[in-house]
Amino acid sequence: MKIVGLSDVEIFDSESVISKKQAALKFGPVIIRKGLVTTDDLNLAAPTLLEILYIGRLDIETKGLDTLLETAKLLKSESVKFRIRGPQLGSGYNWLKEQVVKYGLGDKVELSGSVFGDEKAELLKNASLFILLSRNEGVPVSV
Repeated sequence: MKIVGLSDVEIFDSESVISKKQAALKFGPVIIRKGLVTTDDLNLAAPTLLEILYIGRLDIETKGLDTLLETAKLLKSESVKFRIRGPQLGSGYNWLKEQVVKYGLGDKVELSGSVFGDEKAELLKNASLFILLSRNEGVPVSV
């Protein structure tokens, strides 16, 4: 047993504390709330599919969703799934739908409406990586 850290929320590998980005790409999510963590506590099975989750307003420019779709295009041949959740109102949702079709990303990008409560918690729990791309925020709140 190896003690790897004290934290409210951290991501660890089996040997040492590594960057959150590396951990998210290499392993499934490990979220530890308030307390001492040992390597015995961690489930470190490598995911077969990297699931990237965005939850928020579908404002293309402010939220940077154009960048997320560019990333999806670059990773089209990889084992990656992008789950985008937000209100299906206005031009943002329609633009995203059009781009997904235009670039043949239907099997890589999943668009759906807003999520709340237990459904949101389940999505966050099962995602490999939660991403917040905002170019600017007045009062930043991730979810």
